Amino acid sequence: RCFTGWTIRNDAYIFQPGSHDNGSKSFLGVNLPPNLGETDGIRVCETLAAHPACAQLIARKLFEFFAYPNPTQTLVDKYAEVYSDSGFSISSMMLHPEMALNMASHSFTLLRKTGSDFNSSWPMAHHCGPIPV
Repeated sequence: RCFTGWTIRNDAYIFQPGSHDNGSKSFLGVNLPPNLGETDGIRVCETLAAHPACAQLIARKLFEFFAYPNPTQTLVDKYAEVYSDSGFSISSMMLHPEMALNMASHSFTLLRKTGSDFNSSWPMAHHCGPIPV
């Protein structure tokens, strides 16, 4: 009901107030008074982004995709906290120094497994120093 009136037309987002359910609503314990219009859907998105389970899911999925599978719960908790503390910023998680280090380390490991000579084939490698084994 919060997203009634939201639509995509010609690759553009459009809110159609006449198609929106203007009644009061409740979502995950958040009560929305009537007549908020487009704000209903925005509040749902904000509520989801702020939910602790969302931080855990995003942290785990990003780490598994960009660094390595099956991160420890301690790592997931750490990046979930970065997400929450940054005002729900995924880029803050991705740019966190330890996340970047884990992603780089995983990339180097994959390259090494393929037999790539990363130190000589990447022009910037000499600026980074030797790649750890």
